[in-house]
Amino acid sequence: QKGKFILRNLPKTEIDYSQAVKDISEYPTNAADYYEDCRDLLDSIKHSDAAESPDVLWDLLQNLIVLAIPTLKDLYEVADLEYDSYDYDMDDPYQYYEELCSEVYQSCMALMEDADNTLKRKIFGWALSYIDTGNDEQFDLVLELADAAIMDEQMADEYLACMDRIITNDDEWDDAQVRLAIRSKVLCLKTFGRNQEAIRIVKDNQHDLDMRILLIEELIESGDYATAKKLCNRYLQDAGAYSHHRTRLMQLKLRISDLEGDPESQVESRKQFFLHSRDISHYRDLKSFCPKELWKKCSEEIEAALIEDSMREHILAQVYRENADYGKLLQLLAKKKGLSELHLSFGAEAAKADMDEFL
Repeated sequence: QKGKFILRNLPKTEIDYSQAVKDISEYPTNAADYYEDCRDLLDSIKHSDAAESPDVLWDLLQNLIVLAIPTLKDLYEVADLEYDSYDYDMDDPYQYYEELCSEVYQSCMALMEDADNTLKRKIFGWALSYIDTGNDEQFDLVLELADAAIMDEQMADEYLACMDRIITNDDEWDDAQVRLAIRSKVLCLKTFGRNQEAIRIVKDNQHDLDMRILLIEELIESGDYATAKKLCNRYLQDAGAYSHHRTRLMQLKLRISDLEGDPESQVESRKQFFLHSRDISHYRDLKSFCPKELWKKCSEEIEAALIEDSMREHILAQVYRENADYGKLLQLLAKKKGLSELHLSFGAEAAKADMDEFL
């Protein structure tokens, strides 16, 4: 049984959850054991009388952010440095760090939904103080916590002032954190109806891809679809081939085409989005949406694009299977010497079953 702090045998009413985080963080063993201890704490509090007290849960989450997450990060960094002594057949310690961050984040957001105003103000004050002291561990999480706790304009002003301190002292923060502070400021301003201030900031920061996306969203909301589409096409030239920003820009382009209602534009946007995403569900969406008179040309263009890119042949195989075009699928499999080379990690057995029935 992993972990030195085992909660399963302790009466739930006798556990001091905040102290428990300090105890397990004092002499951590390895990433896997430490992660299980933290998970035990989270699971235990959800099944105890303390679950009825959001304040107790918040004390635990606060200590997990301040102590547990940095400790787990240190454990995986040490393992990474001591390459020779680390057994790489074991689970990647970074996996545990990511999972704990995700679970703490989800627990915090769930807590915010049930928190009363007093607790929200407490969390808000803690989050701003945490940021102001220069802590950058889990910066995104703490920033979202503060944002979710805002209830009135006074709190919004405090939040905006905190964002300004980050933006104006950008030499003390990572570039990504400064960009996030700018984006958070814009969204807060829009939430409280200060749209002109928000738009001015967006226009002043068009070198930032997040700001470009916010500008396009603003143009769509105002009904200026032509300018929004023009900017989408321009900014797509700067976005990485498989980046989050490219995906978001293509989603916005698809949204614009739907709002304009031009069938050819709608089909083209869906086609490009499928070729970008490589997700067969988007192919199904395209096929069900596309008018019959446009489908032949569209499907031929998709096939040609997938044939041209050898890295997408596994997608081409899925398309052939989707269309029950087993003749072409068999030719492709013969060329690639079977299913394994096509990396059909999902759907391979189903495809084989389909072909067996076909043959």
